[in-house]
Amino acid sequence: MTSSKETLDGVSVKKEDQGRINRFARKNALLQELRDELKSKKDILQDIEEAEGNLMMTDETLISYRVGEVFFQLTLDSTQTMLENAKKECLEKIDKLEEEISGIEKVLKDLKVELYA
Repeated sequence: MTSSKETLDGVSVKKEDQGRINRFARKNALLQELRDELKSKKDILQDIEEAEGNLMMTDETLISYRVGEVFFQLTLDSTQTMLENAKKECLEKIDKLEEEISGIEKVLKDLKVELYA
């Protein structure tokens, strides 16, 4: 058995290269998923910041705060604290996703160099 395959168009692909191609495809798919998740988290962060701005302009004493599918009546101070905590968690997740994306982009760049060499 040889370490290369013959493709339909007559180009031979080594087993090692095919492994790199497959790894590139998996990493590229993961990268797209992470980018989609990052966009979603940034949208959530924007919503949180908008809610914080709206709280500054309200004169109500009790604020409806949604957790999952349930609404709670909280005081203004409690609502602001909850939003600050949610914002902090969201920013941490965004940072983590950006680090993961950066790492995968580096791996993809290295794989491109190996495949085109």
